[in-house]
Amino acid sequence: VAAGDAAEFSGERLFGVAAFDRVVISYALSMIPPWRTALQRAVDAVAPGGRLHVVDFGEQAKLPGWFRSGLRAWLAKFSVEPRAALQAELATLAGRSGMQLRCEHLYGGYATYAVLEKPRGPAGVGVSGPSAI
Repeated sequence: VAAGDAAEFSGERLFGVAAFDRVVISYALSMIPPWRTALQRAVDAVAPGGRLHVVDFGEQAKLPGWFRSGLRAWLAKFSVEPRAALQAELATLAGRSGMQLRCEHLYGGYATYAVLEKPRGPAGVGVSGPSAI
């Protein structure tokens, strides 16, 4: 376990490992002001053949208006801001890095769950490293 800044994450500096098989960001991007930078650092930390798993608050588009406005007011009290551009940013990062993106909006849009998978190296040869959570 090590303390660090997601927007300046370096697996090499914190753990002596450059890349990981699994990287998980759980309900954190909505609280990180430079969330796009943190997401890019997470993508950079995924080893070939590895995956980045992201779950965070969604836009709540299919939830009743009263619930959506109440939830957003509650989240704002804790400096939590659902990222409307999360799926678009994930798609951009996937395209730039050659990763496959799967994205789901769960529970009426309450949450967004995404997995970005990095292809293995040439001829199916991948680098295996520990998991970072």
